[in-house]
Amino acid sequence: MWAYAELSRFAYAQQVTPSLLRSLMITKLDVLDSFAEILVCVGYSYMGKTLDSFPADMSVLNNVECEYVTLKGWQCDISKCTKYDELPENAKAYLKFIEDYLEVPSMFYRPDCTLWPTG
Repeated sequence: MWAYAELSRFAYAQQVTPSLLRSLMITKLDVLDSFAEILVCVGYSYMGKTLDSFPADMSVLNNVECEYVTLKGWQCDISKCTKYDELPENAKAYLKFIEDYLEVPSMFYRPDCTLWPTG
């Protein structure tokens, strides 16, 4: 499984003044429950060169290589978690990685759609 942190960072940088974005809403975390590893895209390269931003040209985009960071999955059901502290450590590490990479704190929606902060 993979996530596109770099695409999120690009969209964030292009569309939002940093002081206006206070948190990310993380949903569907439980769809990652079964994965041993989670690949998070943190960059793109094209023809051996690292790109500084998300490629706008479709001919480039169709031929980029994604650069991934591999995080450990948690391989357990989180649907019964009622508090952030009940999440497996690897799920917390995933959320922390996304927050640190995007430099924005996150909030997490439990499967029953109740909102709680990640830390």
